Amino acid sequence: MNTKTKVRFCDGVYSYFILTKRFYELSHDAQHEIQRNYLWYWASFFLKETLRGLQKYGYTKELRFNKSDLKTFYPFMDKKYRFCYHFPRIYGFPKKLRLWFMRYFSAKQ
Repeated sequence: MNTKTKVRFCDGVYSYFILTKRFYELSHDAQHEIQRNYLWYWASFFLKETLRGLQKYGYTKELRFNKSDLKTFYPFMDKKYRFCYHFPRIYGFPKKLRLWFMRYFSAKQ
């Protein structure tokens, strides 16, 4: 049974966004380079998780953040995540389609 509703899922994505934002702020305030790199590593990790979470519902009201809030992280995104930033629902579609075809053809055999 799947108990993860849309609101709970969006709360999880929002928590990833808050963690990204906090680690990003802490990385700018860090005094040592090792600390700065460590904090930036975790900020980029949670940014990727935030963008992966956006693929399911896109930018909705339940997220409690919008595209302009993520704009501060835009220069630090990889190219594939920049596309996900602009079009989150389209980014995940080819993977869903590929998985559906794989399940369909494996069921036929």
